[in-house]
Amino acid sequence: MSSSSDDLKGHRHNSRSRRGKAVPAMTMLPAVLWALALLTPARATATDGKFFIGLDLLTNHIGADDPQTGDPPGTIYVEESGGGVALHLGFSLTEKFKLRLYGSGARHETTAADVELRLTGATLEALYMFSPASVMRPYLHGGLGGYVVESEQDALSYKTEGPGVVFGAGFYYFLGRHFALDFSLRGEWINWETASAELVLPGGHRVTTETPVAESGFAGKFTLGGSVWF
Repeated sequence: MSSSSDDLKGHRHNSRSRRGKAVPAMTMLPAVLWALALLTPARATATDGKFFIGLDLLTNHIGADDPQTGDPPGTIYVEESGGGVALHLGFSLTEKFKLRLYGSGARHETTAADVELRLTGATLEALYMFSPASVMRPYLHGGLGGYVVESEQDALSYKTEGPGVVFGAGFYYFLGRHFALDFSLRGEWINWETASAELVLPGGHRVTTETPVAESGFAGKFTLGGSVWF
């Protein structure tokens, strides 16, 4: 058992090295779109619905270390950009103030063909919508939630968990009373608290370990999708 535990620790070390640190992805596009949104003429409409549900495609951007001379054999590096989807369910408190549950998942390839990194998150967010009677409605949002990073390689699985804070901006573009396109830019600050690993031994026996961590990271997301209001 001691030999298996040593192997597990070694795999954990390599898994932690490939998680990387996150850095924000910046662009001028959201600022331009916001300016256009604020200049869009208003239209007199009633509230478009108390509830809304949306589905988004997203790109996820994190920071990742570049390969270095002298890296230990088997060191795996994660790609900075990945893709995924998000689902959100919302409720309108007023025409300007909304609450929504936001769940997202993104996959990142690595330098190993059989290994990928997955980042998932679930947050409760408050949303403030500007120009609620316009076709194009910019908004700010912020919230709290939890995040998980996972990966597997052969018989080893690895997971890191922690709470996070999200802030962002975007806009809804209403094509009708009940359907809108949605674009947003999200910044997610994550405080990793727990790292765990599980090694499946021949015969099916599982060896697990869990370690507290004190690390932080950042992920930036661009999302584009649609929502239904009812």
